[in-house]
Amino acid sequence: MDLKEDLQFQKDLETLSLKIQERKIHITNEETTKQALIIPFLQVLGYDTSNPLEVQQEFLSAWGKKIDQRVDFAILKDKEPIIFTEAKPVNENLVKYDAQLAQYFNAYSDTKFGIVTNGEEYRFFTDTQKTNVMDKTPFLTVNFSNLKESDYKNLLKFKKENYDKDSLCSIAEDLYNFTAINTLFKNLLINPTEPFIRFLIKAAIPEKVITTNVLEKMNPIVKQAISNSILEMTRQGIEDQQKEAQNIQQQKIPETKKQKVAQVQPSEVKPVQTYVEKPIEISDEEMKAFELVKSILQKAGRDISVLRPKDTMSYFSINNRDTHGWFLRLFLKETMRSINVHIDTPNIESLTKGFEIKKYPNSGVTNIIINSIDDLKKLDKLIITCFDEVNKKHNF
Repeated sequence: MDLKEDLQFQKDLETLSLKIQERKIHITNEETTKQALIIPFLQVLGYDTSNPLEVQQEFLSAWGKKIDQRVDFAILKDKEPIIFTEAKPVNENLVKYDAQLAQYFNAYSDTKFGIVTNGEEYRFFTDTQKTNVMDKTPFLTVNFSNLKESDYKNLLKFKKENYDKDSLCSIAEDLYNFTAINTLFKNLLINPTEPFIRFLIKAAIPEKVITTNVLEKMNPIVKQAISNSILEMTRQGIEDQQKEAQNIQQQKIPETKKQKVAQVQPSEVKPVQTYVEKPIEISDEEMKAFELVKSILQKAGRDISVLRPKDTMSYFSINNRDTHGWFLRLFLKETMRSINVHIDTPNIESLTKGFEIKKYPNSGVTNIIINSIDDLKKLDKLIITCFDEVNKKHNF
């Protein structure tokens, strides 16, 4: 697959993501979820859903024949299932259905991949721990309400023309191990356990005697130190990327051309074309906004150690733990500055009194026009409410 096809695939996924957000509020059952959300996804992967030799609905598995239990979708290759997909209604919590998929998966030794989905979230499973026994946790989770760059790359491997069982199994094992370690580390950073705090104290201050009182006193200090370290590393990483890009650009210019550039007038200098993508840099104003939001939430007694900044080409996002928990997006690069909040409360008007707002009912997002980031102080109750709603929604 060439670069043009890769970009088209990414565009198709982005288009599907928008369609899912538009359609899901009108879906009330599993069958509509299949037709409106899941089948379009399989089609984006390149499968002909109208061809039963390629995609078979209500597939009767070897295990299921005993009790007439059927898999919602089976993707076939050479008339044999290679991927099982179990469908559930949109907005359904998928975790409780993992065991159901495992029953189908374990019955077919050649079927190495299983998916549980509600049309918006896709949980990918395989058997990294024990051959022919589905893992208890997915090696990959993709949520179309918040697609990440890594999702495009991983889903690309599941396209019909790219499917290679051995290669995918190897990739799946790496992803499984990475996810397990990454999840553990994030949890330790968000909620440090007592052994982890003891480890940090012992490593950083070896002479300190660790008592119960010391642990209680050090707990908030450790959390704050972790939060500050993450912010510092984020900013340093962006600065390093910027410097690296500049160095690469300089290296792209031949020495003879550098000498010519020094001899000609500025108007005669032609820009040097490179394929280096300019890194996204968090501006001072964006960092000031982030510190302002931290201050608002800290005064309200909220745990600010869970806040994570993320910059993009179009907006600056403030997230609760990860991108799934975004509650505030700032559009400071636009001529007309604004913020987006993700909030379901009917009191949005009272929380934004004096501001011009625009609601997007299909997505649950409200856009608020601001003059400067200082307006965030006037929207403190809104920010606290949005933060709390994300906590409640994701059970943080």
